Amino acid sequence: MLRQFIFVCLISLISTLPAHAMSVLPLYLDEIINDAAIAFQGKSLENHSERDPQTNLIVTYSTFEVQEVLKGKVGATHTIKQIGGQVQGETNQTMGVPTFIVGESYILFLYGVSVSGFSSPVGLEQESLMSSRG
Repeated sequence: MLRQFIFVCLISLISTLPAHAMSVLPLYLDEIINDAAIAFQGKSLENHSERDPQTNLIVTYSTFEVQEVLKGKVGATHTIKQIGGQVQGETNQTMGVPTFIVGESYILFLYGVSVSGFSSPVGLEQESLMSSRG
C-alpha cells in the first residue's frame, strides 16, 4: 500500500513538471565534412520518383552534373536515391524528400550508400526535426 502511494505521488509530481520541446543542436561545418562519405558541388539535372523494385517504397532519384569533387570518389554525374516522393496514380504518397531545382547548383555532403542504394544529405534528419517543430 505504501509503495502504491509513493508511486502515485511520484507520477503526480512528474506530471506537474513543464514539458520541454525537443531541441536540436546545429551541425558545424567540420562535423558535416567529417560525417560525409562524399561531397561535391553539382548542378541538378533531373528528379523523378517511382516505386523501388528492391524495397517497394516510393523513392526519389536526383541526378547531378558534378562540377567539383570536395570529398570522396564521384563520377561526372551522381544520382542519389532517397525515400519519399510522389508517383502519379499511386494512392500511397510519401513526402519529406528534399527537392532540387533543375539547373540550380548545390553543394552536397552525403552519407554513404546503404545496401538498398539509399543516400541522404548529412543533417537531413536534423532539418526534419526542426521543420516538424513548426
